[in-house]
Amino acid sequence: LHGYGLSVGVSRVIQGLRNVAIAYQQAEEALSHRLHLGRRSVIHIDDVHLDDESDIRTHCPNLAEMERRLLSTVCVGASAQIHSILETYFRALLGLATVSPSRAKRKVLAFASSVSRLIEEHAINELSVSDDIILDRVLSALTLEETRNWLETFLHEFCYSIQKRSALRLDLRVERSKDYILQNISERLTLSSVAKEVGMSPNYFATVFRHLIGTTFHEYLVDMRIIRAKQLLSTRSYRVYEVADKVGYRDYRHFGRLFKHRVGLTPGDYANR
Repeated sequence: LHGYGLSVGVSRVIQGLRNVAIAYQQAEEALSHRLHLGRRSVIHIDDVHLDDESDIRTHCPNLAEMERRLLSTVCVGASAQIHSILETYFRALLGLATVSPSRAKRKVLAFASSVSRLIEEHAINELSVSDDIILDRVLSALTLEETRNWLETFLHEFCYSIQKRSALRLDLRVERSKDYILQNISERLTLSSVAKEVGMSPNYFATVFRHLIGTTFHEYLVDMRIIRAKQLLSTRSYRVYEVADKVGYRDYRHFGRLFKHRVGLTPGDYANR
């Protein structure tokens, strides 16, 4: 039929109607190897490798470790690594499927259940995929290639949701840092002290801050201090050294030089405009 892939499982030659059930079981067993041989296959029972526990251990000794790596990768939103890990994982599954297609299918179903639990734990509602839908997609796939292709697409969507959530959290932390700077503008603020306040390492905070704000932390801090200094100077209620102290500079001479460099006027001239 056009658009459909037909696979056939072939039993051994049997004698008598009483052995038809045996022939059916053999054909069904042979057909189950479509999982790794693919669609449009004619599979004879004598051409497939039947279950053997020692062979199964030989073909897939590290599946559990690969599953852990894959789940960890998804959890941190590292979508760039998904393809290579999935390739390795399904290559091992292919080895298992040559020995026992049913066990390979169960292994994939167990992994799909783990992914489903992960979605529930992270409360990722935008994926709109239930446990039943995930398992149904895996069960309905006739080959490992179909399963891998669907899983790869789905896991990339999962990673994108994790990345969006992570970006939102970073946005909130940077906004908190900006509020903290304004509320503590008179203090001796440093990159390390502000990063600690929002629960980030200094290097990571500096990178994220520059990416989201478009300037370095130091430049932003100086800008905020100059803006506040201009506000205070405009009131004509404070001496220059008092303004310097209120915006975090203990050396008013350094403050004066910095102010003139940024504004083009000395603090005194700015106040007396």
